[in-house]
Amino acid sequence: MKLAISENQASEFSIHKEFNYFWDFDDFNIYEATAPDHNLYDDYKEGGIPCKRLCNIFHKYLVMYMKLRQESFTDTELTELETLITEFCQEFVTIFAEYSPSRCKIPKLHVLHYHVILSIRLYGSMNGMSTETYETLHKKSVKTPYRMTNKRNYVPQMLTTVRHQYLALKQKKPTIRRSSGFRNLLWEFKFTEIETIVSKIKQDTNIHYLYKEGL
Repeated sequence: MKLAISENQASEFSIHKEFNYFWDFDDFNIYEATAPDHNLYDDYKEGGIPCKRLCNIFHKYLVMYMKLRQESFTDTELTELETLITEFCQEFVTIFAEYSPSRCKIPKLHVLHYHVILSIRLYGSMNGMSTETYETLHKKSVKTPYRMTNKRNYVPQMLTTVRHQYLALKQKKPTIRRSSGFRNLLWEFKFTEIETIVSKIKQDTNIHYLYKEGL
Protein backbone atom coordinates (compact mmCIF):
# COMPACT_ATOMS: atom_id res chain seq x y z
CA MET A 1 0.00 0.00 0.00
CA LYS A 2 2.82 2.42 0.88
CA LEU A 3 4.58 1.70 -2.44
CA ALA A 4 1.36 2.16 -4.45
CA ILE A 5 0.65 5.56 -2.86
CA SER A 6 4.24 6.79 -3.23
CA GLU A 7 4.17 5.92 -6.95
CA ASN A 8 0.74 7.54 -7.49
CA GLN A 9 -0.92 4.22 -8.27
CA ALA A 10 -3.56 4.33 -5.55
CA SER A 11 -6.46 4.50 -8.02
CA GLU A 12 -5.26 1.34 -9.75
CA PHE A 13 -5.41 -0.59 -6.49
CA SER A 14 -8.70 1.03 -5.28
CA ILE A 15 -7.13 2.59 -2.18
CA HIS A 16 -7.14 6.13 -0.79
CA LYS A 17 -4.14 8.47 -0.94
CA GLU A 18 -3.73 8.78 2.81
CA PHE A 19 -0.32 8.48 4.41
CA ASN A 20 -0.07 6.18 7.40
CA TYR A 21 1.81 7.62 10.38
CA PHE A 22 3.37 4.23 11.23
CA TRP A 23 5.17 4.11 7.86
CA ASP A 24 7.82 6.46 9.32
CA PHE A 25 9.12 3.57 11.44
CA ASP A 26 11.48 1.27 9.57
CA ASP A 27 11.19 -1.59 12.04
CA PHE A 28 7.74 -1.69 13.51
CA ASN A 29 5.94 -4.56 15.26
CA ILE A 30 2.18 -4.09 15.36
CA TYR A 31 1.87 -6.54 18.27
CA GLU A 32 4.17 -4.41 20.43
CA ALA A 33 2.30 -1.19 19.65
CA THR A 34 -1.20 -2.39 20.49
CA ALA A 35 -2.63 -3.80 23.68
CA PRO A 36 -4.73 -6.98 23.53
CA ASP A 37 -8.42 -6.69 24.31
CA HIS A 38 -8.63 -8.62 27.57
CA ASN A 39 -12.37 -8.05 27.87
CA LEU A 40 -12.87 -9.89 24.59
CA TYR A 41 -10.68 -12.79 25.68
CA ASP A 42 -12.62 -13.11 28.92
CA ASP A 43 -15.58 -14.40 26.88
CA TYR A 44 -13.60 -17.46 25.78
CA LYS A 45 -13.44 -19.53 28.91
CA GLU A 46 -12.94 -23.21 29.46
CA GLY A 47 -16.01 -25.36 29.94
CA GLY A 48 -19.18 -25.75 27.92
CA ILE A 49 -19.97 -28.89 25.94
CA PRO A 50 -17.02 -30.83 24.50
CA CYS A 51 -17.12 -31.31 20.76
CA LYS A 52 -16.84 -35.08 21.16
CA ARG A 53 -20.10 -35.23 23.13
CA LEU A 54 -21.88 -33.09 20.53
CA CYS A 55 -20.63 -35.33 17.73
CA ASN A 56 -21.73 -38.38 19.67
CA ILE A 57 -25.29 -37.15 20.21
CA PHE A 58 -25.49 -35.98 16.60
CA HIS A 59 -24.48 -39.48 15.49
CA LYS A 60 -27.20 -40.98 17.69
CA TYR A 61 -29.73 -38.59 16.17
CA LEU A 62 -28.74 -39.56 12.61
CA VAL A 63 -28.98 -43.30 13.34
CA MET A 64 -32.37 -42.80 15.00
CA TYR A 65 -33.62 -40.58 12.17
CA MET A 66 -32.59 -43.01 9.41
CA LYS A 67 -34.31 -45.84 11.28
CA LEU A 68 -37.41 -43.72 11.79
CA ARG A 69 -37.66 -43.02 8.03
CA GLN A 70 -38.41 -46.65 7.15
CA GLU A 71 -41.63 -47.35 5.26
CA SER A 72 -42.55 -50.35 7.44
CA PHE A 73 -41.40 -51.97 10.68
CA THR A 74 -41.33 -55.39 12.27
CA ASP A 75 -41.69 -55.89 16.02
CA THR A 76 -37.93 -56.40 16.32
CA GLU A 77 -37.21 -53.19 14.37
CA LEU A 78 -39.64 -51.25 16.54
CA THR A 79 -37.86 -52.50 19.65
CA GLU A 80 -34.51 -51.37 18.18
CA LEU A 81 -36.01 -48.00 17.24
CA GLU A 82 -37.40 -47.53 20.74
CA THR A 83 -33.94 -48.18 22.18
CA LEU A 84 -32.36 -45.64 19.80
CA ILE A 85 -34.99 -43.00 20.67
CA THR A 86 -34.52 -43.56 24.40
CA GLU A 87 -30.73 -43.29 24.16
CA PHE A 88 -30.94 -40.09 22.11
CA CYS A 89 -33.49 -38.42 24.40
CA GLN A 90 -31.59 -39.30 27.57
CA GLU A 91 -28.29 -38.05 26.13
CA PHE A 92 -30.00 -34.88 24.85
CA VAL A 93 -31.42 -34.05 28.28
CA THR A 94 -28.12 -34.87 30.01
CA ILE A 95 -26.17 -32.49 27.78
CA PHE A 96 -28.56 -29.58 27.30
CA ALA A 97 -30.66 -29.55 30.50
CA GLU A 98 -28.38 -27.09 32.30
CA TYR A 99 -28.69 -24.64 29.39
CA SER A 100 -32.50 -24.88 29.17
CA PRO A 101 -34.78 -22.86 31.48
CA SER A 102 -37.30 -25.75 31.42
CA ARG A 103 -34.63 -28.42 31.91
CA CYS A 104 -35.42 -29.72 28.40
CA LYS A 105 -39.11 -30.30 29.15
CA ILE A 106 -39.92 -29.86 25.47
CA PRO A 107 -43.29 -31.12 24.12
CA LYS A 108 -41.80 -32.44 20.86
CA LEU A 109 -39.11 -34.33 22.78
CA HIS A 110 -41.79 -35.81 25.06
CA VAL A 111 -43.82 -36.95 22.02
CA LEU A 112 -40.73 -38.48 20.42
CA HIS A 113 -39.80 -40.37 23.56
CA TYR A 114 -43.17 -41.66 24.74
CA HIS A 115 -45.66 -41.61 21.85
CA VAL A 116 -43.94 -42.20 18.49
CA ILE A 117 -43.62 -45.99 18.85
CA LEU A 118 -47.28 -46.29 19.86
CA SER A 119 -48.32 -44.12 16.90
CA ILE A 120 -46.33 -46.31 14.50
CA ARG A 121 -47.99 -49.45 15.89
CA LEU A 122 -51.45 -47.88 15.45
CA TYR A 123 -51.10 -45.93 12.19
CA GLY A 124 -47.95 -47.13 10.45
CA SER A 125 -44.83 -45.20 9.39
CA MET A 126 -44.42 -41.58 10.48
CA ASN A 127 -43.21 -40.44 7.05
CA GLY A 128 -45.08 -37.35 5.88
CA MET A 129 -46.32 -36.47 9.36
CA SER A 130 -45.31 -33.16 10.94
CA THR A 131 -46.36 -31.05 13.90
CA GLU A 132 -46.57 -28.13 11.46
CA THR A 133 -49.66 -29.80 9.97
CA TYR A 134 -51.70 -29.00 13.07
CA GLU A 135 -50.40 -25.44 13.14
CA THR A 136 -51.62 -24.96 9.56
CA LEU A 137 -55.02 -26.45 10.41
CA HIS A 138 -55.24 -24.22 13.47
CA LYS A 139 -54.68 -21.10 11.35
CA LYS A 140 -57.15 -22.20 8.69
CA SER A 141 -59.92 -23.54 10.92
CA VAL A 142 -59.58 -21.38 14.06
CA LYS A 143 -57.63 -18.15 13.65
CA THR A 144 -59.05 -17.02 10.30
CA PRO A 145 -62.70 -17.88 11.12
CA TYR A 146 -62.33 -16.10 14.49
CA ARG A 147 -61.18 -12.90 12.77
CA MET A 148 -64.32 -13.05 10.60
CA THR A 149 -66.62 -12.99 13.65
CA ASN A 150 -67.88 -10.00 15.64
CA LYS A 151 -66.07 -11.44 18.73
CA ARG A 152 -69.40 -12.08 20.50
CA ASN A 153 -70.65 -15.64 20.81
CA TYR A 154 -67.99 -16.47 18.28
CA VAL A 155 -68.03 -20.28 18.39
CA PRO A 156 -71.28 -20.75 16.37
CA GLN A 157 -70.06 -18.10 13.90
CA MET A 158 -66.76 -19.92 13.47
CA LEU A 159 -68.50 -23.25 12.92
CA THR A 160 -70.75 -21.67 10.29
CA THR A 161 -67.78 -20.13 8.50
CA VAL A 162 -65.83 -23.40 8.43
CA ARG A 163 -68.92 -25.27 7.20
CA HIS A 164 -69.50 -22.77 4.37
CA GLN A 165 -65.84 -22.95 3.35
CA TYR A 166 -65.99 -26.74 3.27
CA LEU A 167 -69.16 -26.78 1.15
CA ALA A 168 -67.78 -24.19 -1.27
CA LEU A 169 -64.56 -26.15 -1.66
CA LYS A 170 -66.44 -29.42 -2.12
CA GLN A 171 -68.52 -28.08 -5.02
CA LYS A 172 -65.51 -26.83 -6.98
CA LYS A 173 -64.46 -28.96 -9.92
CA PRO A 174 -60.69 -28.92 -10.39
CA THR A 175 -59.43 -28.22 -13.89
CA ILE A 176 -56.73 -30.62 -15.03
CA ARG A 177 -54.40 -29.17 -17.62
CA ARG A 178 -52.66 -31.61 -19.86
CA SER A 179 -49.54 -31.03 -21.88
CA SER A 180 -50.06 -31.02 -25.64
CA GLY A 181 -46.63 -32.39 -26.48
CA PHE A 182 -43.96 -34.87 -25.45
CA ARG A 183 -46.39 -37.79 -25.29
CA ASN A 184 -44.35 -40.37 -27.18
CA LEU A 185 -40.86 -41.62 -26.43
CA LEU A 186 -38.27 -41.31 -29.17
CA TRP A 187 -36.43 -44.41 -28.00
CA GLU A 188 -35.46 -46.34 -24.89
CA PHE A 189 -32.12 -47.76 -23.78
CA LYS A 190 -30.37 -49.07 -20.69
CA PHE A 191 -27.67 -47.12 -18.87
CA THR A 192 -25.23 -49.94 -19.53
CA GLU A 193 -25.70 -49.39 -23.28
CA ILE A 194 -25.44 -45.60 -23.23
CA GLU A 195 -21.97 -45.40 -24.82
CA THR A 196 -23.03 -47.65 -27.72
CA ILE A 197 -26.26 -45.69 -28.31
CA VAL A 198 -24.46 -42.32 -28.25
CA SER A 199 -21.88 -43.59 -30.74
CA LYS A 200 -24.63 -44.71 -33.12
CA ILE A 201 -26.46 -41.39 -32.85
CA LYS A 202 -23.30 -39.42 -33.66
CA GLN A 203 -22.74 -41.54 -36.77
CA ASP A 204 -26.33 -41.14 -38.01
CA THR A 205 -26.43 -38.53 -40.80
CA ASN A 206 -30.21 -38.01 -40.51
CA ILE A 207 -29.96 -36.48 -37.00
CA HIS A 208 -29.45 -32.72 -36.67
CA TYR A 209 -25.90 -31.68 -35.69
CA LEU A 210 -27.11 -29.55 -32.76
CA TYR A 211 -28.70 -32.62 -31.22
CA LYS A 212 -25.39 -34.46 -31.55
CA GLU A 213 -23.52 -31.60 -29.86
CA GLY A 214 -25.92 -31.85 -26.92
CA LEU A 215 -24.76 -35.41 -26.31
